[in-house]
Amino acid sequence: MKSDYNPNSVWTSKKEEYHLPSKFFQTKKGIGGIFPGDKLGEKKNFIWFFVLCSAFVAGAVFYFFFLRSTQGPNVSISFAKPDQVFVGDPFILSVSLVDNSEIALDNTILAVTLPDGFSFVGQSSDQRVMEQAIGDIGPGSIGKKDFNIIATGDPNAIGHITAKLVYGISTTNKATFESDSVIDIITENAPAIGLNFTIPQNVFSGQDFDTTVTYHNNTSHDVRNVVLKMQYPSTFTFSTSSVVSDSGDGKSWSLGTITAGKGGSIVIKGLASGQANAASPLTGQLTTSFSGTIYTLNSGMANVVIAQSPLSLLITLNNTSTYLSKAADSLDYVFSYANNSDETLQNVTINAALIGAMYDFSTLRGGGVLNSVTNNVTWSQSTNSELASLAPGQTGKVEITLQTKKTFPIKRLSDKNYVLKVQAKIQSPTIPPNTSASSTVSIASMQSKVVGQVAMTAAGYRSDSSGITNSGPFPPKVNKPSQYTIHWNVTNYSTDVRNVVVSAYLQSGTVFTGNVRSNISTQPTYNAATGIVTWEIPSISATAGALGAPLSAVFQVSNTPAINQLGQTVTLISQTNLRADDTFTSSTLTTSANQITTYLPKDATVANQGGMVVQ
Repeated sequence: MKSDYNPNSVWTSKKEEYHLPSKFFQTKKGIGGIFPGDKLGEKKNFIWFFVLCSAFVAGAVFYFFFLRSTQGPNVSISFAKPDQVFVGDPFILSVSLVDNSEIALDNTILAVTLPDGFSFVGQSSDQRVMEQAIGDIGPGSIGKKDFNIIATGDPNAIGHITAKLVYGISTTNKATFESDSVIDIITENAPAIGLNFTIPQNVFSGQDFDTTVTYHNNTSHDVRNVVLKMQYPSTFTFSTSSVVSDSGDGKSWSLGTITAGKGGSIVIKGLASGQANAASPLTGQLTTSFSGTIYTLNSGMANVVIAQSPLSLLITLNNTSTYLSKAADSLDYVFSYANNSDETLQNVTINAALIGAMYDFSTLRGGGVLNSVTNNVTWSQSTNSELASLAPGQTGKVEITLQTKKTFPIKRLSDKNYVLKVQAKIQSPTIPPNTSASSTVSIASMQSKVVGQVAMTAAGYRSDSSGITNSGPFPPKVNKPSQYTIHWNVTNYSTDVRNVVVSAYLQSGTVFTGNVRSNISTQPTYNAATGIVTWEIPSISATAGALGAPLSAVFQVSNTPAINQLGQTVTLISQTNLRADDTFTSSTLTTSANQITTYLPKDATVANQGGMVVQ
C-alpha cells in the first residue's frame, strides 16, 4: 500500500480513496465522529457498540457467578409446638428449615439442644443433644424434622431450646457453615396430672385417720399407664385403702388411663405414732411410661403432724429411751400415761407386746397379766384400780421387770443383730369432744438393740498339735530356757465386729521366738520396745466360732526362770485383752483371759507336774 500525506484525507489506497473534511480533526469527540451516511463512521460505531455489549454481558456473568455467590447461603429455621406444654406430657417440637438462597446445602445435620427440665422421650435423662442427618437441601427447598420431647421440670418454667444446622455448600470443598435459632418453651402452671392430699386437722398418735389422694387430668387428651406410688415414714402403719393396691400394702396403684379433664381419688387409712408435734411426711408420686422409660407426672406430700393426744403413753427402759441391752441383762420397763383431755376417761386398758428372741419370759414380774402364747402383758382396772377412771390431767404408770437370756440362741448364720421390741397401746371407750374416733387411743413403741459379745480363751502348752515343737526342761529349771506355745482362740456371737485387737505383755524372763501360726490371714506380732504381743483382726462375722471353729492363733515363747523363782510357777504372759467395735450397736466390746503361767492345766501331757521351778 502506498499513501501520501494529504491534509484533506486520512489515507489513500490503490482501490479507493477516502476524503474527510478538516473539521474531523478539530472535534473534541476524538477519532470516529458520528456522521450519518459515512461508511467509516458506521463501521467504527458498530465496533464500539459490540465492545460495550460484551462488557455488559461479562459484568452480568461475573455478578451472578462470582459476586452473588460470595454472599453465602440464606437459611431460616422455624419452630412449631403445641399451644400448651404440660410437665410430664410429651409433645412434638417441629423444626422447619428453608434454603432461601440459590446455593445447595450439602450434608446438612440438624442438632437440637435441650435445657435442664426437658428430655427426649425414650432417651436417657442425661442426653441433652439429639442430632438428625438431613442430607442435601436444594435452593429454595424446605426441610422438616420432628422431635419427641417431654418436660420433666417444674410447672410454669421457661426452657430455651436451641436448633442448630451444620452444612457445607457446593462452591466450597472444606468450609462448613452454621445457622441456629432458639425457641422458649413455657410449661403450664399445672402439671399434666394434678395431685392433692387431704388429711385431718388433728392426727393423734395411735389413732386411725384417712388420707385422701385426689388426681385430675389437666390436659385435653387421655393420659395412659398412670401409676400412683406412696412412700410412708417409719412412724406410719398402713391399714386399708378404698382401692386395693397392686401389692396389697398400700404402696402402689395402677390407675391405667385417665380421661382428659377427668380424675379420681383413693382414701388411705392408717395410723401414725410418735411424740406430740412430731412431723412425718407421706409422699406420693404419679408416673407414666413412654417408649419403655418411666417419667414422673407429678409428686406431692402430706405432712402429718402428731397432735397432743387426749390419752398419752410413754415407754422407758432402765430410765432411758435409748438403752442398749446385752445378754444376761436386767430390764425394767415403765409405761407412763396421762389424760390430756378435759374429760374423765373410763375403763382404761394398757397392753404391751414384747417381741424378741432374747427375752426370758420366765423371769417376768409386775402387776400386769402375761399371755405366754402371744407374749403380751395387759393392765386393766382388775389389776390396777386407778385405770377404772382417769380424771383430766391425771397421770400414772405401770411397769414390768424381766431378764434377757444368758446366751444368744444362735442356730443359723442368720441369727444375728438381736433386738428387743415393745409395742404398747392405751385405750378408753370415752371419746372427748371434737374427736372423730370410735375410741380414745394412743400407742407407743420402743426398740432396744442387744450389744454383741466376743469371747476369748488363752492357754499355754508344752506339747500340742500346732506344728511348733517346744524344747527345754519341764518342770522348768533355774537358769535353763524352756519353750512354750501360747494359744489364743476368739469366738464372736451375735453381731459383726471390726478393728479387733488381741494383746498381752510378755513377762520377765520370757522372750518371743517368732514361731507363729494362725487359721486366718493375720498373725500375732511382737513389739520388742513395748514387750507386747498383738494380734490384729480387721473384722469377724457374727456367729464365727459359735457356728464352726473359732479364730485361732499360736505363738511360741521361751522362758528362763531366775533363782528367786525356785519352787514357784512362773508367769509367761500377762492377762490377754481383746477390744472390738460392734458394727450393729456402734459400741465397743471388751473381754479378757487370765494370765498364763508354767502351770499348764490344758496340756494333758504335763498337767500333773504343777509347773513349779526346780533346781
